[in-house]
Amino acid sequence: EITYAELTDQVASVARYLQDVHGVGKGDNVALCGANSAGWILSFWACLSLGAVAVSRSDYLFRLARATREPP
Repeated sequence: EITYAELTDQVASVARYLQDVHGVGKGDNVALCGANSAGWILSFWACLSLGAVAVSRSDYLFRLARATREPP
């Protein structure tokens, strides 16, 4: 369970990371690849809060690549 205040704080934290580390800003397309999770939701809302476009991509190819990767 999470409060709206906690959700807002976490979204703002992810948004700062996307902006400061990756330079995401208004109008940028951001591909979100991953399973349905709280992290995906935070990333989605963080993109929207920056004015970026969240582009949802299936995580199937990433799971397939991980499953077929040869061990080191």
